[in-house]
Amino acid sequence: MRIAAAVLMPMLKAEKYMKWWLAPERIVPQAPARNQAGVHACILAAQGCLMILRAACAYFFLLAAWMASPPVPAQTSTVARSGKRLIADYGYWSRTQTLPYSAAQIPFHKLTHINHAGVNFNSDGSLSVPSGFLEPALIAKAHAAGVKVLLLLGGDFPSLGTGPAVLPALIANLQTFLQQNGYDGVDIDWEYPSSDLDQQTFFALMSGLRGAFPSPRYLLSADVPPWGGDYAFATVTPIIDYYNIMTYDCAGPWTDDAQRSSTRPSSPTRPIRNPMSVNPAAA
Repeated sequence: MRIAAAVLMPMLKAEKYMKWWLAPERIVPQAPARNQAGVHACILAAQGCLMILRAACAYFFLLAAWMASPPVPAQTSTVARSGKRLIADYGYWSRTQTLPYSAAQIPFHKLTHINHAGVNFNSDGSLSVPSGFLEPALIAKAHAAGVKVLLLLGGDFPSLGTGPAVLPALIANLQTFLQQNGYDGVDIDWEYPSSDLDQQTFFALMSGLRGAFPSPRYLLSADVPPWGGDYAFATVTPIIDYYNIMTYDCAGPWTDDAQRSSTRPSSPTRPIRNPMSVNPAAA
């Protein structure tokens, strides 16, 4: 903008002086009678040049202002601008429910991440993608709002520890699927590792995924229960971006007593039975 002002100010002053110098009422009467018509025509031509100069000045000023203005950032969600993370699980089957719920109804401006659920993998590492799972509008609308979409993956996780070829096959298939469909990462939903072998398999899975989907281009997360479990937290935590703590469905007809869905401090009058930690590292 300073350069534009430095160039434009002399040009505007020159235009003002030329207007005065070319004023017909000042020049024409001074010319011989036989030449006044020609002088008047020359003045009109010069005034036309002034109009071109004025248009050039305006164009140059607008161009300079555009070049000096900061780039407009991509649209981002309200929550993303606040620095918080708000994640929604979105099952593909909701599009055929009554009432149907699809990308057209998702309030993207209130979210930062979406886990797109419905894809599993088989014991050979191949992906099982249901008919109707893919929803290009979901990816397009989310990205337009600055929201990341992760593929929520379930499947036969114990099979990954049964042979050396299964995990590489799964990772290769995931690479192809994510790149072809524009996903921003993978969310692993293994419910639940329950042995030392499962812990080793979980670590190998997350390590392999991180190598195939490097940060920060891709996100890597895992869904874990609030009571912890055999997730190899100490070794996996540095690898992934975050955990999703599944505080829902912790109690029901299958449990002896009700359990809380949010943390509260223990007190003498309201002691916590079987304390659960929502911090995986402390589990």
